[in-house]
This record gives sequence, structure tokens and C-alpha cells, in this order.
Amino acid sequence: MGVKIFYLTPLFSFYIITVVMEKIVRQGMLYDLYGELLTEHQRSVYGDLVNDDLSLSEIAEIHGITRQGVHDLIKRCDRILEDYESKLHLLEKKLAEDN
Repeated sequence: MGVKIFYLTPLFSFYIITVVMEKIVRQGMLYDLYGELLTEHQRSVYGDLVNDDLSLSEIAEIHGITRQGVHDLIKRCDRILEDYESKLHLLEKKLAEDN
């Protein structure tokens, strides 16, 4: 059994990059709108991710928690922020305003 090597086509690579960038932009926008509703610790950790573009390891070191703890906290914040958006639709309204 040999090693399988997968090559991404340029179009597929572009698609992946686009999806990732859209997620990053959305996280930042949701944080700007609803970040004050997070706890101080959640704001600090999530802000390090979206505002300062720090890695999970860097954030873990700064806050004295594990990398897994940072990952779990970010996922929890993502869910919280998306839940606020699903109820309040502020981002949706803002984007509609801009268009």
C-alpha cells in the first residue's frame, strides 16, 4: 500500500481560501456587533483570534490555558455569536444597508 498524494486544483484551492476568508471576516463582524455580550475572558481570547490574528498556541500561552481550551472556547464563542445573529439579525441588516 503506497502513500496517496492529493493535489488541489487551482480552482479548488481558490474555493477553500475564499471559504476560509469569508469565515474570518464573518467572525470579525459578529465580534464587532455582539462582542460586548461575551464575558470578559471570552472577549479577550476571541479578540486575540479575530483582531490580533494569533494562533491557538499563542493565545493559550498568553492566557495560561491549554491549546484545546482555547479551541473549545473559540468554538463556544462562535456558537454564541451566531446564536445572537440568528435572533437579532444585526449583521444581516447591516449588510443589506451597505448594498
